[in-house]
Amino acid sequence: MDYYSLKGVPNTAFTEALAFAFQKRDLELLALQLLIPGKISNGTGYFLVLFEIMGVSLVDMYVWSWMYENPFATADDLKEAVLRISKEVWNKYYSEIFGIKDQVILAIYSHMIAYPLYLPAYPIGHLIDYQIEEYISDKQFAKEVKRILLPEALHLTYG
Repeated sequence: MDYYSLKGVPNTAFTEALAFAFQKRDLELLALQLLIPGKISNGTGYFLVLFEIMGVSLVDMYVWSWMYENPFATADDLKEAVLRISKEVWNKYYSEIFGIKDQVILAIYSHMIAYPLYLPAYPIGHLIDYQIEEYISDKQFAKEVKRILLPEALHLTYG
């Protein structure tokens, strides 16, 4: 470990992966999961979530690159750049599928400016979440989460 103070601190993608694992179980915890009509199957659901968040992540990366290239930009300049970049990403990856050009929906996340380059961790987090879900599908969720979060607890016996 290059930086001792970071030893054991997971990347944002890993913390998001566990957040997604818990987030999916919120209605289950409240015994409301049967109220969700037309639940999407595993692979398809992950694909749709990744497809959406990857566009936002690209906008985030392009916007930060633009900000480094334009250090004296005003707030209005930034707004204009975010909207332009979101349209460019939309038109390249989404417009043909949805039949709409120049959409700015990918510019919606305030995380983009408030938390620099945070959004690209989401797609990676979803991929990690998928792997965790596949692995623990036949195991006890709480026991596996404890094992993931507390590796030193591996020697403990579970009752």
